[in-house]
Amino acid sequence: MTMGRAASTAPDTAARVFDLRLKTGPPPDVIERNLDAVEKQVASSSFNAATFRQQSPALASWLEQHPLNAAVSQDDLVPLSGMERALGWGRRLVADPAISLLKGAISLPEAGVGLLDIATLGRVGRGLEHVGCTGRRKRKRS
Repeated sequence: MTMGRAASTAPDTAARVFDLRLKTGPPPDVIERNLDAVEKQVASSSFNAATFRQQSPALASWLEQHPLNAAVSQDDLVPLSGMERALGWGRRLVADPAISLLKGAISLPEAGVGLLDIATLGRVGRGLEHVGCTGRRKRKRS
């Protein structure tokens, strides 16, 4: 591409042509003349629905709910899918350990009663059951 022609081509268009040239191979001037058609062809041939559903199940479900959802978001599928993966990663990083900690915190009093039961030969546990506090032993039996 000459400098005169480069000055008349918008930077965004030049970047799109360059990207498509790497993916398809035809000369830049052919791609530029048929830019929309080449982009549609590349998009349809490189899209794998099964992989997309696996990597972005919430987004895939939303897209299937109404035809306009897919029409509105077709240019933003890659960033939306990336956001879903990032949010899922954040949930696994924060929420899952928090749930495990809560489960442990709930078990902590029961462990304390168990240790006191050992030291008092079961008197603490029987005393708590007598006043209506049921521990894990009582729940498992019912």
